[in-house]
Amino acid sequence: MAGSDKFEINVDEGDRPNGSRLNGSALVAVVGEVDMATSPVLWDALVSALHTGDVTVDVADMALIDATGVGVLVRAPDRARNNGRALTVRAPSPAVRRVLEAADPSGFLHVED
Repeated sequence: MAGSDKFEINVDEGDRPNGSRLNGSALVAVVGEVDMATSPVLWDALVSALHTGDVTVDVADMALIDATGVGVLVRAPDRARNNGRALTVRAPSPAVRRVLEAADPSGFLHVED
């Protein structure tokens, strides 16, 4: 069954009480399963965050990613570059890292621990 009982995206665009932004970047934290049902939500969050600046996608709490989710993460750096931005995926589990590396053999997706 597509869709997870637990899926959440938290976006910190660096907004501060005085209206300033921190480093002109955004942090998108993904919790739960990214699959056919939730991938469009992730894509929309990434596209929106790219208007802020560079984006870091924290996947430490990502439980699962299917082909549609991988497609979002592999397409997102192109969208970022087209907008003069950078996108980094941070803290994948070993299983998620293996999936991302297999889907992106050219290494266009920047992944860090």
